[in-house]
Amino acid sequence: MNKPLKCLILEDSISDQIALEMILADYQNINIKSISTPEQFMCEITSQNYNLFMIDINLESSITGIDLAMRIPDNSSWIIFCSAADCDRYYK
Repeated sequence: MNKPLKCLILEDSISDQIALEMILADYQNINIKSISTPEQFMCEITSQNYNLFMIDINLESSITGIDLAMRIPDNSSWIIFCSAADCDRYYK
């Protein structure tokens, strides 16, 4: 049996966090932790080792998900960038 992947989700929208968690829940070999702020992200990457990151590009912050990904110390980790726009807010 393969060693489980540790996945860190950085998504500032709770509904999008839940959607990602539901998608990944079908995969028993992925342990998921979700967070919502760049500060939490920095704390996690300095205290834990993750194999997989799902990072929102457009955060409600002055820093982007791409900027944060560049700070991940382990360059062998997989990174999936996510971007979603709230349709109502996007089209107004």
